[in-house]
Amino acid sequence: MRLLTRFICVMLYVCCAVFAQDDIGPKAPSAANIQPKVKEVIDAMSAFYKGLQTVTCSFDLDLSMVGEGDSDAVSLDCKVAVERPNKVSIVQGESELGIDLVSDGTNLAIHIPQLKKYTVIGAPADIQETFQYCAVNSITSFTGIIGELMSPDPAASLLGGAADASYIGLEDLNNLKHHRIRLDRDNSIMDMWIADGDKPYLTKVVPDLSKETAGSPMKISMEVKLSDWSGNVPIAPERFAFTPPGESEKEESFEAMLAGNSEPRPADELVGKPAPAFQLKDIDGKIIDLAAYAGKNIVVLDFWATWCGPCVQAMPILSEVTASFKEKGVVFIAVNQGETAEEVKTFLKDNQLAITVALDENHAVGEQYKVTGIPQTVLIGKDGSVQAVHIGVSPALKSELTKELAELVEGRALAKS
Repeated sequence: MRLLTRFICVMLYVCCAVFAQDDIGPKAPSAANIQPKVKEVIDAMSAFYKGLQTVTCSFDLDLSMVGEGDSDAVSLDCKVAVERPNKVSIVQGESELGIDLVSDGTNLAIHIPQLKKYTVIGAPADIQETFQYCAVNSITSFTGIIGELMSPDPAASLLGGAADASYIGLEDLNNLKHHRIRLDRDNSIMDMWIADGDKPYLTKVVPDLSKETAGSPMKISMEVKLSDWSGNVPIAPERFAFTPPGESEKEESFEAMLAGNSEPRPADELVGKPAPAFQLKDIDGKIIDLAAYAGKNIVVLDFWATWCGPCVQAMPILSEVTASFKEKGVVFIAVNQGETAEEVKTFLKDNQLAITVALDENHAVGEQYKVTGIPQTVLIGKDGSVQAVHIGVSPALKSELTKELAELVEGRALAKS
């Protein structure tokens, strides 16, 4: 499994960007680069899925890797059931590399067989948000396509952010005619096969992973098959009921379930200690002094860059959540790593973001906060101490950050003494 381990390290967050959507909605597609036939096919499929109150299907993923005189193959098989507005069941078959999600509309159970752990949290309000938990790794993130199909506007979700969308043609697949289209979305290219006729189910997805292994002897191929589709058929309530596996241990949260399996990070040493002081210029040349907030504000720092895909994915969520606590003294400062004021201004304008950005042009403050990977989000309490550090983008980012800020606002400490 040596190649598999390397693959997951290389692909973490890369594939997640293919299907994961942030909470502010899909980006508007660029009509100039979307062929009319693609829009016709996607719009028809979108209208079809919008009319489905329930769906069931089988999800199968096959991954093969060859390189360095070795080879690996991985399969993921799941049975899926979805009922609007927010009931979901994704349960694995023989594979253990994936994740089980079972939502009865009130509670969401998240089970990772490989870790032998599970947790139960409040169910997200919609199907697409529930499927974001599949982004626990680069392989399971591909099940997020079902969340997009069952979103309020599948066409906007699928075409959102697409730089190019081309129609390849009609092809035979499983003795049926299928429209084959190619999407270049967020620099991730994938081919999709959509059934022709009055039931335009999505039946196959093949991503192009050549960019992720460019310059490496490793070659990767992946194919996702969605079969046994059934729509608007009643689903038994017990399918959305979760029974904890006897060998699995319950954790109090999604992050806690993953935390015990990660290596210690340099930034974790900051938790419980005074936050390093700094003064940086904002994009208009004004000084931002962290000391000015001590004793009166909770500060959220986010170390980021415009070229960082996960940073771009997280930024609207961080902006939205911190803004909801603004009246309670929460301040959000996005600490940009190494870019110019003009580059940041262009990014903020293009993404319609109104946030405070500090320019850490030589990464000096990043070094103070032991930044080894971005995005890195740091929560600082009113007493000036670091209360929590998060690295990367968790599918639970919005709910976890909301919970943590609520506790800090109420005067409760997050850092363990």
